Amino acid sequence: METKLSIDAHTIRLYHDQDALAFVDLVLGSPDAWSRSLVAYRLTSDSEANWKMEVGCWLLLARDLGFLEALKVKLKRALKRAKKPSGDGPNDKAHLVLNQELAAAMAVYYFTAFGWRFDAWEPPRPNDDFDVDVRLAAPDGRLVDIQVKAPDQPGHVTNGGRVGDGEYDARVLAATNHALGQLKASPGPCRLVVISPQRMYCIGAETLRRHLVGFATSTDDGRSMVVDTPGLFAGANCTGISAVADLHLYRVGDVLYRCTVLLNPWCVESAALPVTAFPYSRVLSPSQYNLVWVPESPSR
Repeated sequence: METKLSIDAHTIRLYHDQDALAFVDLVLGSPDAWSRSLVAYRLTSDSEANWKMEVGCWLLLARDLGFLEALKVKLKRALKRAKKPSGDGPNDKAHLVLNQELAAAMAVYYFTAFGWRFDAWEPPRPNDDFDVDVRLAAPDGRLVDIQVKAPDQPGHVTNGGRVGDGEYDARVLAATNHALGQLKASPGPCRLVVISPQRMYCIGAETLRRHLVGFATSTDDGRSMVVDTPGLFAGANCTGISAVADLHLYRVGDVLYRCTVLLNPWCVESAALPVTAFPYSRVLSPSQYNLVWVPESPSR
């Protein structure tokens, strides 16, 4: 059971339930247009109304912040994919593409609920190496360039077990690596990767810690930190990366937004974000000469 450190969706809801539901229909169109896709089921099923309601809130905020039209262009990619036969259940391609394109809008909705300010959607690219999905201002006013990924797929459930082509950590880690590379040319001063894997549960925090930070221990005298096997954060290409956040819409019983953040212990001072920038999150943070989870370690 997820703890209530994760924030209840209704606590940060900006719009009336019925307005959010109706706006999804307005933006995504008739379920008939998605008839060959899992999307059609999710748009019409009572059991999926809580998902649809959150999507409606993301879209309404996109409208109010001025990036809905740009987002709609991206959503057409999912609709185009829905016109092709799939029959692949939870791995339906149109559904996967839809979630990929909605992930950045979800990140904007979530972070702006906690004192972050919207600055730009897909800022202009000065060169081919620059690739930023969204730019926000952190609560302290510094600009944060964000790259958002929604990798993986859920696979199939048969006789209570998950089988088939899905829930692979390697896909999530590869997408994280790609996002880190895309932010190298960002002006910053802060840079954040947000991953929202498409799977039943979020990727394990320990898996992310090993990949990004490595195995770190403090010395006996507590005056230095030893990293036996440094992770990706320790590389020269990541000194400007502030953090990686795993943002997950958790729909088991209550509807919660669950966020796990790994701050980069090796980032330059100008890029360092404080733990307080991520309320209602579990944050792996440098503390003196050690790394600690604040305010609690994730259950997975």
